[in-house]
Amino acid sequence: MNRRVLHVDDQASFREGLRQLLERYEVFSAASGAEALALCERSGPFAVVVSDYGMPGMTGIELLREFAERWPDTGRVLLTGSPDPGLALEALDQGAIHRFLTKPPVPQRLLAAVAEGVERFHVAAEERLLTEQLSFARESLASLVANLDQRLGREQARAEALGRSAEHLSAARSIDEVLNRTGAAVLELLGAHAAEVHVSRGAADLEIVPRIDLPASQRRTLAILSCSARGALAATQRRERAKEAQRTTLLALERMTRHRDGGTGEHLARVSLYAKFLAESLRDDGHEQDEITAEFIEDLVLAAPLHDIGKVSIPDSILLKPGKLDEREWEIMRTHAEVGAQILRGVHAGPERAELLEMARTIAWTHHERWDGQGYPRRLSREDIPLVGRILALADCYDALTSVRPYKPAWPHHTAVTHVSEQRGLAFDPRLVDAFLAREHQFDAIRGAPKSVNAGA
Repeated sequence: MNRRVLHVDDQASFREGLRQLLERYEVFSAASGAEALALCERSGPFAVVVSDYGMPGMTGIELLREFAERWPDTGRVLLTGSPDPGLALEALDQGAIHRFLTKPPVPQRLLAAVAEGVERFHVAAEERLLTEQLSFARESLASLVANLDQRLGREQARAEALGRSAEHLSAARSIDEVLNRTGAAVLELLGAHAAEVHVSRGAADLEIVPRIDLPASQRRTLAILSCSARGALAATQRRERAKEAQRTTLLALERMTRHRDGGTGEHLARVSLYAKFLAESLRDDGHEQDEITAEFIEDLVLAAPLHDIGKVSIPDSILLKPGKLDEREWEIMRTHAEVGAQILRGVHAGPERAELLEMARTIAWTHHERWDGQGYPRRLSREDIPLVGRILALADCYDALTSVRPYKPAWPHHTAVTHVSEQRGLAFDPRLVDAFLAREHQFDAIRGAPKSVNAGA
C-alpha cells in the first residue's frame, strides 16, 4: 500500500517538523517545485503531495497544477501563511488542489487531509484496475464475437449476467451480503463449475478461488467478478466504519440531551419506539415501501432521540416552567428546532456521506412542521415535510400528551387518541393517523412498558 507523502517547502525547519508530525507515513522532502518534480519523476508517484504556496521559482499552485496534469491520482494539499479566499477559490476551481490549509496548519486537520488524500489515491488505483480489467473483458468479448459468431448468444448472456452481478453487488449493505451475493453470482455465471469455486473473506480481502483449472473464458469471468466483489466489499467496509462513527456521535449527543432533564431519557426511548412502530405500520399498509427499508428503520431508531437536541439552548426557566409560556417565551422555545438542526449540521463523523447524521438533522428541523403548513420553523406542508419529520411529529405529540409535563398532567390514552384523530389532515399526515388508529392499542402497550431502544449506550 502506497503511504508515501511528498512535502515541498523552502524552510528546512518546517520540513523537519512536518516529517515528525507525519511519522506514520513515509515522508519525502523537497525544497522547491523543480526539485519536487524531479523527485517524482525518479521515485513517484506519491500518494499525497503537501506544498507551501510561497516558494522561489514556482508557486505551490503552479506545482500542484503540474501534479494534477501528470499524476492526477496524487492527493494535493496546499499550505500558505497568508490565507486568501481568492487564492483558495482559484486553486480549487482549476482542480489544482483538493485541500487548502493555513500555515502553520492545525495538526489534526493536516493529518485528516493527508489521510483523505491517501484514501483518494488508493480508491483511484482500485478504480483504474477495475477499468483496465473491464476493458480487457470487453476486448476479449469483442474478439470472440468477431471470430466465433456461433458463440454470440452465450457470451452475450455472460456479459449481461456480469452486469447484473456488478449492479447487485454494488447495492449490498453488509459484508455478509457481499459474500452471499458473490456466491450467487458465481452460481449464475459458472453453472456446473460453481461447486468447484470457493468464495470467502480473507484476512484483508475477498477471495474467489477455483479448485480446478477452469476454461479461459470462465477465468476471465471470475477475474471481473472478483474485481466487482472486492470493490463492493471495500465500499461496504467504508460505509460501516462511517456508520459506526455516526452512531457513536449520535449516542454521545443523546446522552447530553438526557442529562438536561431527568424525565428526558424515558421520553426519548418511547418516542423512538413509537417512530419505529409508525414507520413499520405505514410500510405494512403499503405506503412508502421503497423508502422505508430495514436500514431506514434502523437509522430512524438511532436518530429519533435527537429530535429535541436544540432544547439544550433553552433556559431552564422556560423549559421547566410549571405554567403556560407567554408569547416571548414561546418564541424562544420554538427556536429549538432551528438550533437542533444547526447543532447536527456542524457535526462530522468520518469521510463518507453522513446519512445517519443527516436524518437526525432533518428530524430536529422538521418534527414541528404541520401537514396544513401552520407549523414551524419553515411552515412546510404535506409531502414537502420529509417523511421522518412527519413520523416524529405524531410520535412526539402522542408521548407529550400522555406524559406528565411541568405545565400539565398526563392525558389518558383514549383522550390522546381522540386528539390525534381530530388532527388528521391538520397537524398530521392522514396516512400516519390511519396507521396509528388501526393499532392504537399497541401504542398504549408501548407507553405502559417503555424500553430503551439504545440500551447500554
